[in-house]
Amino acid sequence: MHCPSLETIVLKEVKQKRYNSRYAFPRKYRIKIDCLSLKSLGVFYCDFDELDLTVVSPSLMDLQFSKCNINGRFDFSIVAKQLQTLRVDMFLKFFYAPDATFTIDSGNLKSLQHVSLSLGDNLQEKFITKGLVQLSERISYAKILELDFLIIQPSVVENIAPVNPRHLAVIVDQLQDYHITVIASFLDRLDLDSLKTLTIRRKESRTEFTEFEFVKSLKKELKDLGRTATNLEITWLEPPVMPPEW
Repeated sequence: MHCPSLETIVLKEVKQKRYNSRYAFPRKYRIKIDCLSLKSLGVFYCDFDELDLTVVSPSLMDLQFSKCNINGRFDFSIVAKQLQTLRVDMFLKFFYAPDATFTIDSGNLKSLQHVSLSLGDNLQEKFITKGLVQLSERISYAKILELDFLIIQPSVVENIAPVNPRHLAVIVDQLQDYHITVIASFLDRLDLDSLKTLTIRRKESRTEFTEFEFVKSLKKELKDLGRTATNLEITWLEPPVMPPEW
């Protein structure tokens, strides 16, 4: 797609045709957007077997890939030196491609302000050790970082490049002792003098703690790690009635 003057593109509810045969081969979609004027690109509520998405747009500032299912390989190449907002909220199934990777070929994005990542609960080892580490290198300059709890677990974090956000949000299904330990371990990797706020976004109302108890327990875990967070503002958000849309 070549579009010399288009500023916004939205792709919504693209559903792939399903076959009854268990031996059917996956279909690969190739989308290439080369647009100097494009400022916003959104892909919402789509379902793909495999997707090869290439975006070349020096003016792109907002990119959202949200509420989508990917059954197999997902190759994502972006050239956008002015990108400020990146949201990747999808469910990776790896049904057809257990060695699938996730790539952003754009160098470190120093313009990034806000990044949100949620990749489902089926992350394969090869994806974690290749795709995720490369992605984390690209977003290391983000000032506001929102991560699903799965991404900050120790087995995953060891493959993530250092990040240094000013504001961090962690999305959790529920809160138990284990969650506090993992969050504290992730915070131990950060520059706590630069981190201003930590927000816990809960998907479910179920929890073993009050907000006060959670903050107290988290600070104790940090102290046990030899870290302090005196100036860190810690809050949590109750689960919304309906998921918010950006």
